Amino acid sequence: MNYYSIAGSCLLSILVPLNFAVGCYVQFFQEKGRKKSIYIFYIIVFVFAFIGMIICTIRKTDPYVPFILMGGTVVAIIQSHVSYRKMDERNVILNDLEMFIKLIKILFGVLLIVIPHWDFFESIILVETGIEVKNACYIIYTFWGLEEIIINLTYLRKR
Repeated sequence: MNYYSIAGSCLLSILVPLNFAVGCYVQFFQEKGRKKSIYIFYIIVFVFAFIGMIICTIRKTDPYVPFILMGGTVVAIIQSHVSYRKMDERNVILNDLEMFIKLIKILFGVLLIVIPHWDFFESIILVETGIEVKNACYIIYTFWGLEEIIINLTYLRKR
C-alpha cells in the first residue's frame, strides 16, 4: 500500500468522512441538549471501530488499515468532543435560507451514498487499496450520507 499518496493513504476514503460523520452526530445531539446520548454514541462508534480493527487484524490485512480505522475513530471522538463541548443548548428556528441549506444537505447526503460507487471515485481515491479499505469506505460514506439525510429531515419536519 502506498502510504504517501492521496489514493493509498485512506485519507479521503476513511479518515475525513469518519471525522465528519462523527462530528455531525455530536453537533445534532448537542443542539438537542442530549449530552448523555453523546457518550453512548461515542461508545457505540468506538466498539464498531474496535470490531473492525479486530476483523482486519484476523484477516491479516496491511497493519496500516486497522491502525487508521481505530486511530481515526479516536481522533474523531476527541476532536468532536473538544469542538462541541462549549455549545449551549439552543432552540433551532429555521428561516427560509436555512431551510434551503437543509435541502442542499439532504441532496449532499444522497450524493455521499452514491459517490463511492462511481468509477471516477474508485479510479482516483480507491485505486491502490484493498477490499477491506473499499468496504470501510462504502460503509462510512453510506453512514455519513444517511446521517445527513435523517438529521436534516428532522430539522425540516420541525418547521
